[in-house]
Parts: sequence; structure tokens; C-alpha cells
Amino acid sequence: MRGVFSASVGDDLLRWASEAGSGGWERMRDVCSYLTAKHGLDRRPWTIAAQLSQLGHLDIDWESRSWSVAPPALNLVPGLGLCLVLTGSRPHHINDRFERATDDMDVYPFEVLQEDAPRAKFAKCSSIEIAQRTAERFGSRLVIDPAKQLVSVMRSIEEVPLVLAAPLVLDEAEYFDVTSLEWRSNHGGQPGLYRLDLHGRKEHRRLDQYGTWSKVDLPIGQFLELRANPMPVLKWRRPHGKEPSYLEVHGGVSLPLIAERAAVVSSGLVPRKVNEWRRYPNVPESIARSLAHRLMCMLSIC
Repeated sequence: MRGVFSASVGDDLLRWASEAGSGGWERMRDVCSYLTAKHGLDRRPWTIAAQLSQLGHLDIDWESRSWSVAPPALNLVPGLGLCLVLTGSRPHHINDRFERATDDMDVYPFEVLQEDAPRAKFAKCSSIEIAQRTAERFGSRLVIDPAKQLVSVMRSIEEVPLVLAAPLVLDEAEYFDVTSLEWRSNHGGQPGLYRLDLHGRKEHRRLDQYGTWSKVDLPIGQFLELRANPMPVLKWRRPHGKEPSYLEVHGGVSLPLIAERAAVVSSGLVPRKVNEWRRYPNVPESIARSLAHRLMCMLSIC
């Protein structure tokens, strides 16, 4: 039987974005602010939108300050027992189409509530053939092992081109301390990753050992600096009993979007905070190792 839940702020935002299709960040920000107030939440707009991006519902270009909703897709994820995960656009007619496509004796649809994020929609199938038939009835492509596909096209952090930038006013900037994974203002102008608040938006710059400044995304900048840090910021835990495997990422670092999606799509659920770490369930060891390799960081396995 399908679960019946009240809509979360993520459900409301996904419904609005699915109907709008695309737009600018200013409009998205205003809608996020309205919806968080409606739900009585004290959350920054970008955190709500970022969850939709992590889950594969939304594509956000922070450089051009624009967004677009992703087309609906059914993902067949290893380790979930032939479970399909619905991602992408989710207007009312897509929800209806999903219900009709999964109305089958060999398919068991169910939903999982995710606090502020959109509810996760699953469909457990009795075979791969049934999964394929369900995708055909739904009218979308069937993506098998989406995490593997995402990681396969992910570039190493050293391959990401950096754009030269003007020097920062260091007295106004904060420095990323790779030993504490925290930002501090007393840095002495040494090489490393810096951030500056420009018109209410965080901008990141990297100063290399030759005195050259580059503009860089936060995750790339952090992992470039972490290459020389022996402290693991990624941990993978093997399955124990009924507990599935999971990947943990230290809360002080951000993953590049494609890495974030690969980790999230492994379960179809947003990560949950466990002490100082973000935990991503059902991530296979091969995916964890591939991510660590491309991020050029140490992976702790236990």
C-alpha cells in the first residue's frame, strides 16, 4: 500500500520547479524563502535547492545563477534488491504516471519520507525484465547502476581547469585550515584556499606556491589542498549483519556535485548527519574507492 504523507518543503519546491521547468536563481531563492517560512523552518534557500540537486531532481549552474529541472528517470541501483528509484521532474501528471506504471502484481511501490527533502519514490521489482517493463510503461529510460555511470565520467581534481583570478584582499578573506577542516582569519597570506563574502555570496580563490591566484569551486579547492593531508575525510564501512555498507564524508568538506550525486543515488536518500560526518547508505566499496581516487584523497575502510 502506498504511503500517505504530508508534503515537506522539498516536496513543495520540487512540485513548483517541475511546473516551472527552468529559471534564474533569484526566483528560485524567493520561492525557497517563501516555502521555508510556510513550513516554519529557518533554512537558507540554497540548502533546500541543493538537496534537490543532490537527489538528481534539479540541475543548478551557480556560475550563471540558473537552474533547470531534470527529466524523469528510473534508476536501478545495485544493493537495493532490484529497487527502482524515481528521479527528475515530478509534476502531478508524472506522479500519476508512476502510479499507473507500478500498478503491477510483480512490482511493489513505496515511499520514504525525508524530513525537508522530497519524499523518495521506490518500486521493488521481481526481476530486471519487470524493471524494464515498468520503465517502458512509465515512458522513461531505465538507468542501470547510475552511480557507476556518474563516477566513470568524473574527472580527477587535477584535471579540472582553474581560471586565473585577481588577488584577494587577504585582510578580508578566510583561510581553509586542512588540519582542522575549519576556516580561520589568521592565515598570514600563505598558499592555500581562501573564501571571501562578495555581495552576500561566498567566492573561493586558491593561491598556489608560485603566488598565482585562481578562481575555484569550493569542493575542488578543498580536495586540492587535502592531497597533502594524511587525515582521511572519506570513510567506507563494510556491511555488518543487516546494516548496509555506507560512505561517510567529513562535515568540514564538500563533495563535487557529480561525486555527491553518485553517493546519493546509491540509495536514493539524502545523507544524514552522524556526529561530524555525513553518512551515505548503500555505497559500494568500488564506488567509494573510485571517488577517493578521483578526489586524490585517503579512504579509510573498516
